[in-house]
Amino acid sequence: KLNRAVVDYQQKVTEQEEVTNEVDINNTKKRILTYIRNELVPIPIEDIAYIYTENTITYVMCIDGKRTTSNLSLDELFSQLDETYFFRANRQFIIAIASIDTIVKYGNNQLKIVVTPNSETNIIISKNRAALFKQWLNF
Repeated sequence: KLNRAVVDYQQKVTEQEEVTNEVDINNTKKRILTYIRNELVPIPIEDIAYIYTENTITYVMCIDGKRTTSNLSLDELFSQLDETYFFRANRQFIIAIASIDTIVKYGNNQLKIVVTPNSETNIIISKNRAALFKQWLNF
């Protein structure tokens, strides 16, 4: 049921993108500035699969598998992103609706999110945030 909701939501998002097509309604950013070694690399928001922190470094993973870093914290990045496309899964992850592959029940009312490209760390949504996640999917 949840996986069907993901597919439906992904279709809604794609249709909504076609309608708005480059019109910024919510004053959210269209791209974020990241780094690969010494190079500055602007990444369009629609290319982001997920953003995560590991050892106090914030990584931005693109749909094509490229990984860059950002100087901003997850909180700062999430405040700049459109909440219809991105969800703050936990303290370590922000996930994009487009990158969600499957949702699996995990443990005691928790959800495990499988994303594309694959994450080395399990993305677990706590039972406290699971209801909020389901509500976000049904938006």
